[in-house]
Amino acid sequence: MAGKLDARAKLIAAFGAILIVSSTPPGDLWPFAAYLILICCGWMMAQIPAMTLVSRLAAGSLFLVVAAVLLLLSEAGAAVAASVLFKGLSALAIVTLLTETTPIASILWAMRKLGAPRAITLISAIMLRFVWMLFEEFGRMSRARASRCGGTLAGELLFRAHGAQAGLLLVRSWERADRIYNGMLARGFTGEMPETHAGHFGWKAWVFTAGGLLLFVAARYFLANGTSVVLSASMLMS
Repeated sequence: MAGKLDARAKLIAAFGAILIVSSTPPGDLWPFAAYLILICCGWMMAQIPAMTLVSRLAAGSLFLVVAAVLLLLSEAGAAVAASVLFKGLSALAIVTLLTETTPIASILWAMRKLGAPRAITLISAIMLRFVWMLFEEFGRMSRARASRCGGTLAGELLFRAHGAQAGLLLVRSWERADRIYNGMLARGFTGEMPETHAGHFGWKAWVFTAGGLLLFVAARYFLANGTSVVLSASMLMS
């Protein structure tokens, strides 16, 4: 169901959920258990392989772990360090869920419709297109280099080959980008990407957005200060 919803609904729900997660008080860890359940429910509804989430979290968790370790070594304490780590991982999981269920072009369209500055969406759209062009050009150059080497490079030879390849990639990508831009101008490009999405913000989108945000709000406020409640209850029982 989530993959067929209007991109604006998913963008609002993801951004709102990240804001709610970020507003969780430092050191209060109980709401993150509810956040984890909600995120896992979203992943199961979207039918995305679990390894996709694991690979995305592993790729982006390095900086979060470093920040948590630095906080742990400082006077902030273990609870604050854990809060920063869990907040970052939760936000990363939500963004990954959004990008795995929604094409990037649809996300940029939703940003434009929701009032994002035109320059940001236009630059983002062009950058994404040229990033894929760089990957394609790098793959073509790597295959050409491998076919001419006759063996596997290592050590200094590999370092020198990659250095020369990086410089050549910059020159070739610059020339290709200029050809692509001239082709866009020849086809009538006036600085505005054409509208290729016809979204409809119907009742399903409203239910999805409001329901998702209400669940995160409930997890944020009803479980807030849960650690203090549990500690007080354990002291009374003892």
